[in-house]
Amino acid sequence: QAVQKEKMMMAFLFGVISLVAVVMIAVIFYMIVMDKTRDIGVLRAIGASRLGIMAIFLGYALAIGIAGASAGLALAAAVVLHLNEIQDLLARTFDFKMWDPKIYYFDRIPGRLDAWEVLVIMLCAVIASVLGALIPAWLAGRTDPVTSFREIGRGPRRERG
Repeated sequence: QAVQKEKMMMAFLFGVISLVAVVMIAVIFYMIVMDKTRDIGVLRAIGASRLGIMAIFLGYALAIGIAGASAGLALAAAVVLHLNEIQDLLARTFDFKMWDPKIYYFDRIPGRLDAWEVLVIMLCAVIASVLGALIPAWLAGRTDPVTSFREIGRGPRRERG
């Protein structure tokens, strides 16, 4: 029962972390869109559609989501499948034991990966990446070529001193 409660707490924490990740992705993509305004304007001027520009950014978010989910799976699998060895190393090195058999009635940490849970988590990560990029991609698609060309003429601002 204690393990089940901890699993529910982990699911809650995963939800909060996912929400923060979506916001961070949105901020990062917004910064990319602002940095690439001139390039977006050029693409729009030579005939790229608003949906085409959005698709570029959403495809980029999808690729990042898939790469991140895959890297996360590799790291998580390495940790979960070797939890007992990690605990033994921590106990030897720092005299720290993260798993107390008196509380859980197990002498070893049960480390297993449930394929269904892994799939759901990876899908959520990819969806979070794409969701985070939706608003910046929409803003990129709305970029007016004329406005972006005005930005090209101005160039970066330099302070006099």
